[in-house]
Amino acid sequence: MIGLYFVLALALVLVGHAFRLLRWEQFIRIYERPLRGQMLRGMAGGYALNLVLPFHLGDVFRAVFPGRRMKSGVGFALATVIMGRFLDVWFVVLGFITFSLLGQGGAAVRGAARYYLVFSLVLAAALVLVLVLRDWLKKICLAFCGIFNDTLKLDGMMFFWSLINTFKDLGRVKIGRLAANTVLMWAAYLGSYTALGAALTAAGQPMGLVGVFDLLFGRSAAGFTALLPGGALGNAAPAARGLLLAWFVLPLAAMWAATLLPERVRGAVNQATQAAPAEDTTPEEIPLTDPARMTANEDENPM
Repeated sequence: MIGLYFVLALALVLVGHAFRLLRWEQFIRIYERPLRGQMLRGMAGGYALNLVLPFHLGDVFRAVFPGRRMKSGVGFALATVIMGRFLDVWFVVLGFITFSLLGQGGAAVRGAARYYLVFSLVLAAALVLVLVLRDWLKKICLAFCGIFNDTLKLDGMMFFWSLINTFKDLGRVKIGRLAANTVLMWAAYLGSYTALGAALTAAGQPMGLVGVFDLLFGRSAAGFTALLPGGALGNAAPAARGLLLAWFVLPLAAMWAATLLPERVRGAVNQATQAAPAEDTTPEEIPLTDPARMTANEDENPM
């Protein structure tokens, strides 16, 4: 049964990653056509780095890797990654609150629920401020970026402009499809966590959905460090530690390998799963991405 549960956990987490990729493409498609292969490699590399680096620093790689080849640049790619994480926080807080109300997970889950609730409210307040005060914030960004050399100044402005406009232009994304991609993504992830918990239990480390969720997202959330001495599974049976490590690594290897498939196969998959038909939208440039216009009088070009 261990093998069955584990294969199911791997399959479902890959399905979740696929829907995450489709959701990410929706944000990018506002301004340009997504580079799916680069994005998939960026996701795989970013998640691998998140296993060993704190604070989700691997997300920087996830943005930089495809962003190097985007016409809108790394700043725009990073802004779209942040937007995705912003949406994910709400699902995580919903999960912890639900578990807490059901009396699952004890003090650790209740503490995580309070923490994420406060964090999500702060993010919501920040979103409102960005939307209401965006012109004023852009002037501050322009003044701040102006203290650096021209290259850093333009890169910094591109990031701030992209972040503000990604939030502002959320209404241009097909909300129904965005909601569907997000819900299906998290449904697949939760199914994977449940199957992983069953596999770990069969391998001698009792753990259910709540335990896996807390392991991944709790206040003491861990990646590879969970397998080290003193970690959540540091003293677990070798089989259980091996299963968790394989669950972390194998989907990332599969994602990278998918980019090496024959072009005809990748083209057919892309055509069948593209976020929007090519003829539906014409990607636009981010407002004021031209260096001369970005440094022009902001009062003449409010956004």
